[in-house]
Amino acid sequence: MVGDITALISPSELANLLNGNADIEVVALANCLIDTKYQGLKSSFNSSAKIDDFFKSLGDVLDKRPLLEQIAQQSRPEILRSGEICELPEDSNYR
Repeated sequence: MVGDITALISPSELANLLNGNADIEVVALANCLIDTKYQGLKSSFNSSAKIDDFFKSLGDVLDKRPLLEQIAQQSRPEILRSGEICELPEDSNYR
């Protein structure tokens, strides 16, 4: 799951995700991947808050310094936006 999400977002979005500051679109993308490809995880990740918490916890245990240095040196355009994979919820209070 983590590899799929990181392949679909920009390096800066990944840094924000691991720091607990993900955009709603990134969380919606993660939720969409869980719904479609990782259905067995849906009960554990049944809210955007749980998705946020998981990635922030992952970021807390990782040594992000090399990752963040690499991100700072890269300028990669975003590969996909979540709207190209799944429709974002109409409800603006998705989080």
